[in-house]
Amino acid sequence: MPRKKNWFKVSHDFLTDPDTIELIDTFGKGAVLMWLSMLSTANRNDGFVRGTPPYIARIHGVYLDRTHPKRAVKALVYMALKGWIREQKDGNSPAYYVINYSKYNNTTEQRGKFKNPKLSQTRQDKTRQDNINTPPENKLRDGFDIFWKGYPKKVGKEAAWKAWKKIKPDQALQKAIRKSVDDHKSWPAWEKNSGEFIPHPATYLNQGRWQDEAPSIVETKSAPYMKPLKDQV
Repeated sequence: MPRKKNWFKVSHDFLTDPDTIELIDTFGKGAVLMWLSMLSTANRNDGFVRGTPPYIARIHGVYLDRTHPKRAVKALVYMALKGWIREQKDGNSPAYYVINYSKYNNTTEQRGKFKNPKLSQTRQDKTRQDNINTPPENKLRDGFDIFWKGYPKKVGKEAAWKAWKKIKPDQALQKAIRKSVDDHKSWPAWEKNSGEFIPHPATYLNQGRWQDEAPSIVETKSAPYMKPLKDQV
């Protein structure tokens, strides 16, 4: 009897996601297969990828570079600094947690699927309310231009604009985003290596990074997940 195949969903926008593009630009196309392998594992384990950095690099990083596993460990360091993963035990086992891993599983509804009329009405009501709260295009653009001017890494402006339009921030949220960017500029991860690990503006917006919590004093001196990662590089 043939073995049953198990599948996990991937967003239709995965290959055009700013995170994916940034990963390819930094480590090459093999890093995408490594990331997909980790997402597949996270999908089966409630967001967790179990193992130490060398183990994960050996199991998932084989797609990146079979001969230099340390390169895969560097990719893990990169992902952690970008805020895509964090070191977090799964019970008593060493593991990484894929932050917002469910966003990569977003897919459109199946065509022809039965629609609940009450649910449809709820969506219509929400759409009307969104239209009321959404600022006009020129207001959105003005707010984005201010955001862009204050963001320290000016790359991928068109992708950032698309992310901004998707969020449709009102004046209060625009102000909160700008304040968060100003706060982030003093965070160790953003100051490290002359801003090497500052996320692309589109990544910052798509991941809702303005909601990040400021690192504690202890984390500022040495982020807990960084030390074991650096020891492996």
